[in-house]
Amino acid sequence: MPLARYRRILLFLFVIVHFTPLLAQERRTMSFSNWILEMEEKFNIGFTYNHSLLDNLTLHVSDCHELNDCLAALSLENPLQFERSNNEQFLIFPVRAPVVFSVQDSETNETVEALQVSINSGQELYLLPRQNEYSIPDLFPTDSLLIRSRFYTSTSVSAQDLSEMSGPMLLSPDTIYLQEVVIEDYLSNGVDSRLSDHSMHVDMKSLGLLAGETDGDVLNVLKSLPGIRTPDGKPGSLNFRGSTFDHTLIIFDEIPIYHSGHFFGTISPYNPAAVSRISIHRGTLPARWGGRVGGLINLQTENTIADSSRYSASANTVYAGLTLNAPVKKEKLGVSIAARSNYPIDYLPPKLDAFRTLNFQGSRIDPNLPGIDRAVEQFDIRFQDFNGKLIFKPNERNQATLSFINIQNRFLYVFDAPNSNSRERQVSDLDNWGITGKWKTTLSDGLDLATGATTSSLTIFESNSENMGGMPRRGEDISNTIDDLRLFANAKYRVSERSTFDVGYQFVNQKVTLDEQEALNRPRSNRRDDAQIHSFYINSQSNWGNRLLTNVGIHSYHYSPLNRQYFDPRVSLSFMVSESFYLKASGGRAHQFIKRKFNNDFDDFRLQNQFWSLANRMSPVLKGTQGMIGFLYDRSGWLLDVEFYSKKTKGVTRQNSPSMDLNGDLLTTGTDIFIKKRWTRFETWIGYSISDVQVDFNSTLTAFFNQRHLLNLTAIHHFDRWNFAASWSYQSGMPVLIPPLDPNDPGSNGQTMLRIPYSGTFPSQHQLDLSVTYKFLKRENQWRGVLGLSLLNVYDRKNVINIFQNNPRVQQPFRYAVGFAPNFSVGLNF
Repeated sequence: MPLARYRRILLFLFVIVHFTPLLAQERRTMSFSNWILEMEEKFNIGFTYNHSLLDNLTLHVSDCHELNDCLAALSLENPLQFERSNNEQFLIFPVRAPVVFSVQDSETNETVEALQVSINSGQELYLLPRQNEYSIPDLFPTDSLLIRSRFYTSTSVSAQDLSEMSGPMLLSPDTIYLQEVVIEDYLSNGVDSRLSDHSMHVDMKSLGLLAGETDGDVLNVLKSLPGIRTPDGKPGSLNFRGSTFDHTLIIFDEIPIYHSGHFFGTISPYNPAAVSRISIHRGTLPARWGGRVGGLINLQTENTIADSSRYSASANTVYAGLTLNAPVKKEKLGVSIAARSNYPIDYLPPKLDAFRTLNFQGSRIDPNLPGIDRAVEQFDIRFQDFNGKLIFKPNERNQATLSFINIQNRFLYVFDAPNSNSRERQVSDLDNWGITGKWKTTLSDGLDLATGATTSSLTIFESNSENMGGMPRRGEDISNTIDDLRLFANAKYRVSERSTFDVGYQFVNQKVTLDEQEALNRPRSNRRDDAQIHSFYINSQSNWGNRLLTNVGIHSYHYSPLNRQYFDPRVSLSFMVSESFYLKASGGRAHQFIKRKFNNDFDDFRLQNQFWSLANRMSPVLKGTQGMIGFLYDRSGWLLDVEFYSKKTKGVTRQNSPSMDLNGDLLTTGTDIFIKKRWTRFETWIGYSISDVQVDFNSTLTAFFNQRHLLNLTAIHHFDRWNFAASWSYQSGMPVLIPPLDPNDPGSNGQTMLRIPYSGTFPSQHQLDLSVTYKFLKRENQWRGVLGLSLLNVYDRKNVINIFQNNPRVQQPFRYAVGFAPNFSVGLNF
């Protein structure tokens, strides 16, 4: 017999002898929990593992007799690893692996262009195919996936079933009406754009990272949107397409807000832990909203009752906060409480110190003045906010809520000038509170009603005094109070799947008080204005062949001080050219009855610049008209949004002299362009705006805050638990306005004219902002947290904003934007 044949026979016998016992072992399936019990009883050992992840796992198990053989065999056939912690205890770790799959249209068999995937109800991933295949890294067989794509029916599947599919996953086309089309993650995670009314919506729970901010500061989110800017660098000084701050309607759970925020507008007064959703309109407002000629910021708190008690704590270098959400009676009554405060210490952290410089530059207490720390004897900054809400849901068709907000600010300084033997003291207070009671009911499948009442009050107070040689020299107290009462009722009727009809009424009673004492031993002057405003709106939304969506409405008012009726038509149009290309347009008119005077400066440190007054025969009602046309393209990770707009606001009031006001117009034309490209873990966008803002007070001039060009380049990268964001911004310089000098003022050095090296406009502004966050959690998922680091103006660019218009110092007449400002934050959720 040939030698080669003997070798083959011996090899065959060797395989039979050595591998037959293994092949003969019984292979079976069993639940993970049953296998654990069997092993613990058989070998007298214990295991530590993530119960919520592994208990539902189905194992492939082979018979074994030795512990090490059992664990080794199980690791070969299942995604598990074992590590001995001591002789009687083992740790079990899940082994995650990528899953590659394809997704096709069930009717055309074409690859679906993009997916949104949520793993275990977590934050969604945006996926694009590569060579017609999708890939999700780090999946475990028991992971639950919700897979969505616009114009398709969503489907749920486990990671194990997805990996074992023999062919492509098939998604069924779904009928999506035009009014339901949402451009998800327009700016970042949680920021969406809706075609139905051209609005932006922010879901604070899923909000992604933005450059320069890790705390979810509401106002910093808004200023990142195209068409919204903050010319003076303060997040609270929002400018919607050329409109000044007072032209924008800000609503918090139906409570009107009349101020720019904490510490003179540098910090948002809206606790991100309390805010659930934000709706933003940059252009023509829907017919429901009235009383403002600019944009809308509608902030809403959570309207659902928590299943169990949840707690959170957050802190950064500027402030700290606590939040509670708890059910009082399961599914019937819930409560939520949120509170924040800055630290009651004299030390100013770097970011707050940068805001201090931003706020007080050019003033008597300018931090850049030599010897200022010795001259300022007392310097105190305090701010806090509190939110509370009760939710009562007696049944599925009815819900009642009671919301409360309180915002408080205090700033105090004492300036001691030993050379002149004088001592100055200033106190600035802001106290804002509001309560809303609201009831919503569904009378039928097509009819919803909401009614409620809101009462609120804002008081801004400033006191200035000076002593010379221990004797009073001057003193001034001034305050502005707005008391606001609102009653409202709204109804929405769904005529069909393609048509809805909205109608509503609101009564507003406003009392505006100006109380001042201009000098010592002088009687106080008190002026109080009252107004009752009855407003009514009606709007019809129609879907024409699922191609054209129209919103046509009107908002009317009766303003009691002038005994006049006003009518404002509103219209918005959206046309679907294809499933990825849309045309849009809007236009309308609005009137505003409470306003602030137009000033040629950003000096928020002077509280008088923040005072409000009601329109009267000398200070006319604001009348605004605006229009917009544009288009939007969204396909395969690319997003292009372009809007051309024009606005005109009549009745703007400017104080020309202490005894005379001028009334004029504010005119704006511009274009907003937004381009975004997304990948699975990386996204980048370019925002560009070109605009021209002019004022006309007997002659047409460029507005003092006009910036012709604004450019923003942003990149965001997601890596495991890390998120990174970088943003570089560029803005044209503002117009050079040179104020006259008073030669008797100490800062003028006896000069009557200021000489500066700039003309036309100031130099362009630019800065780089960075942010990074890291998410962590306890293995048993009992709590989770996030660490964050943000850097504003990384290379500390000295950006010139303008010249101080009120007695500037000859040596330093310029106002600068915020400098380098680092901040560190930590958040915990239980």
